[in-house]
Amino acid sequence: MVGNFRRGSEAESSASPRATFVSGGAPPAEVWSVPLASSGATLGAGLDLVGNALVITDGTARWGAGATSAQWISSSGIDLTGDFLLFSSEPSEWGWLEASPLVGGGLAIRRVKVTDMFRRELASRYLCVLAVGSTACEPAPEWLSLRANVRIEPVRNGTAYAALPDPMFVPDCKQTVELVDATGISCGSIELRMTHGSCRTRELGVGQDGTLIQPLANEAWQCAAPRGCRATWRWWPGLFR
Repeated sequence: MVGNFRRGSEAESSASPRATFVSGGAPPAEVWSVPLASSGATLGAGLDLVGNALVITDGTARWGAGATSAQWISSSGIDLTGDFLLFSSEPSEWGWLEASPLVGGGLAIRRVKVTDMFRRELASRYLCVLAVGSTACEPAPEWLSLRANVRIEPVRNGTAYAALPDPMFVPDCKQTVELVDATGISCGSIELRMTHGSCRTRELGVGQDGTLIQPLANEAWQCAAPRGCRATWRWWPGLFR
């Protein structure tokens, strides 16, 4: 979690910008908490496959207008880099930043923007890749930069990727998911048709066991009154195992 907050046992005045890692147990427990080195607004964050965290912030205050800064935090809660300049400037029309874990370590950084007024459709592109602890973002490899409007998710115990299309309006109501090996070579794809005709797709997900989860478009099933359209899913257990 990243934000301006405090523990329940602390006074309200102690709230401060920080990153906190919380376990997924029952009940959840704080593993570490680290002050943010930047006072700028949080633009994105992510974890690599072994739990190292990157927090991306508005770097205008320190680096000048249009700058984006970042901070690496280790899996044990150690500040690795402090605040460093990630991008000196980026097109303002692009919305927020996201980080995808990379096979072999580090993160791939992508910019995401909303293309409709209700935030239901997205467009994205990968900008660069960042090794753990590095303060220099290297250009994204060709296989990644050419895959616009997709999100990569590690699968098969962190040895390959599922390339998942962003939610968007499509003239033919289907989504195509691709399996990509660690070097970027396509290993095949699967077409997930929901219905015929146009529709607005939703965000796909992949479980830790490789299960692919697809929220159906409203157009793919009966939206009869008074029940109306509600969230409906289908899934393929262990597809990317």
